[in-house]
Amino acid sequence: MILEKEDRPALAVRLDSHWFHKQRVILKFQGIDSISSAEGLVGYEVTIPRSALMPPPPGSYYQHELLGCVLQDSRGVSYGTVAEILGNPGSYLLRVHRDTGDFLVPFAESYFLKFDVGNKVLVCDLPAGLEEL
Repeated sequence: MILEKEDRPALAVRLDSHWFHKQRVILKFQGIDSISSAEGLVGYEVTIPRSALMPPPPGSYYQHELLGCVLQDSRGVSYGTVAEILGNPGSYLLRVHRDTGDFLVPFAESYFLKFDVGNKVLVCDLPAGLEEL
């Protein structure tokens, strides 16, 4: 695993263990044996080589797979391309890029009709006017 933070050198770490606490995953890295040592890693992003990822369950996907997907309506009309995923678990937003300006789409199950991340297409039914906000 690699830990990355803007304006800091990347850190290679080895995972000792993990557990869940208050709906968050806690990672224990080799050589980081105290809370004060771990606090020095706040703000770092954990990156895992794609080759080390476990395949997601059928019908599931990784968030990074949504990046670059075309968001379109059920007739095939494109709203734009997913450029970024913002937010926290339970309240994600997709930043959709288009030539006339970006807009945000709540990542709500009721808006999405089909996920085809293999072909980079997300079919959705957005509320009228959402893309103008």
